[in-house]
Formats: sequence, structure tokens, C-alpha cells
Amino acid sequence: MQEPEGPEGICDDIAIEQRILLCVGEAASGKTAKTKRIINYLVQVYGGENVAVLRAKGEEFRQVLAGEWPTRLVIVIVLEDATEVRFTHDEIRDFFRIRHMMHERTGLRNGLVMLCLTAHNLYDLQKELRTKVPLLLLSDVPTNTWDLRDTRTYLIPNKEDEECLRQLSLERLVDRDLRRYCYFIESGRPVGIVDLPRVPLAPTPPQQKPTHRIFQLFRKPRAEQKPPVIVTPVRPQTLARSSEDQETQSRNALLALLLIGVAGLVLRFLLPLILR
Repeated sequence: MQEPEGPEGICDDIAIEQRILLCVGEAASGKTAKTKRIINYLVQVYGGENVAVLRAKGEEFRQVLAGEWPTRLVIVIVLEDATEVRFTHDEIRDFFRIRHMMHERTGLRNGLVMLCLTAHNLYDLQKELRTKVPLLLLSDVPTNTWDLRDTRTYLIPNKEDEECLRQLSLERLVDRDLRRYCYFIESGRPVGIVDLPRVPLAPTPPQQKPTHRIFQLFRKPRAEQKPPVIVTPVRPQTLARSSEDQETQSRNALLALLLIGVAGLVLRFLLPLILR
């Protein structure tokens, strides 16, 4: 019996789910760390024996995709430094049909394949790639004019969220754990500042059914766990000490003025009496 076929001769009964994620940020903003936390989450849900990771950097992605794929329930493909690559139209098309590529390479008809791309900015990516990615993580507020304009128009329309993300970028220089926070856009819809928690590497209990809801990872911080944004990275003790120093300096200045005034009076009235 012939299998039903869809567009371009692709079988319609493939139950493999796909997730395509683009993580954008400056150097050392934690893009690789975020992909590792996503992988750890999948290992926790499905078990390490069911998760495989294919990682490539720059132009190496062609060899990785053309190579042998492990037969695993979950396959994560991480392509780093996507801004350094000029993808062809066919390669971008393959990204958005990655689940069919998983079926062709592994023979599986169900599972989950996740494609994670990291980039330093959006402007240097091809338009058909940056505008179609359904999941977008921003680690920083863009610094170049083109990305900043589009970000304010389409991605982060809320000025408070923009300022929060900018302050997080500054605080991250002191506290590297703040790399867990980023701005999440899902299918063009701004979600806001979210938390990518550190997930322990523990397999899912047998009685718990695996779930494909990778979106559970991108959870917004609860009210009591708001991103610790501080207007200035100076510690409160330092601020208090600075205030005390300013008060002391003000008192000393006033005392000096009083002494000068007293000295002037002495010279004006007492000096003539002494000279007589």
C-alpha cells in the first residue's frame, strides 16, 4: 500500500516535532550556556540515553548535517556563529523542514528535533532566516542602529523591558549567573524577560510520560524571583559609606567657613586695639 504523500513527496504521517531557536547576543553573553541548559532540560525529561547532540561552529555545519545522525528519540543540533555563514536558499529551507531530515537520516517517525542557532546580531543573518525563526532569545539589547530600530519596533516594544535587559547585561559582568535571563519572543509575539533555570541532570522517572512542551523551559520569573536589576552595580554598603562621606565633607566645609568668618572679625576689631 502506497503511503500518503504531501508537498514535494514528503510523507504526511511523520510525527516528529521540531523546534527552531535563534539565540542572539554579544560575545560572552551566555549563548552557549543557554543551549547547554536546554540540552540538560531535554536530558532530564527524556533520559540521557535518548538524547543526542550534534554541535558545529560556522561552516562546519554542512559536514555535521551531511554526516551520520544517531538514532535517538531526541536530537539537538547546535550551530554556533551563524552570522559567520552565508546560507543558501536550500540550506535555509532544510532548516525549516529539519524534522523530515531527521526522518530521512534515522528512519524514525516520531521524536523531537531541536535546531539551535547562535548569532552575534540579526542584521548579518539572511532575512528569510531571521524573520521566520519561531523562537528567539535576546541576551542583550542590540547596539547597532539597524537591529536596535527593528528590536524597538517589533521585538521589545516595552521600554521598561528594554531597560531591564540593558541593566542585566551590565550586572552580568559582575554576576555570571545572570546569563540565565534573556528576552523571549515566541512566533513574533514578545513574551518578556524569562528565566532559563539550571536543570539537574537526572532522568525522568519511568511513570512520568515524556512531553514535547519545550516551552516549559522558557518560564517567566515569579514575582518573588524578579531579575535582580540594580540601577548601579555599587553595593548598598558602598552607597551608605558614600553618603556618610558626603555629609562629613559638608560639615567640614561649613566649619571652615565659620572659622574664616571669625578670623575676619578678629582681624577687623581686635587688631586696631592691639596696635594702639
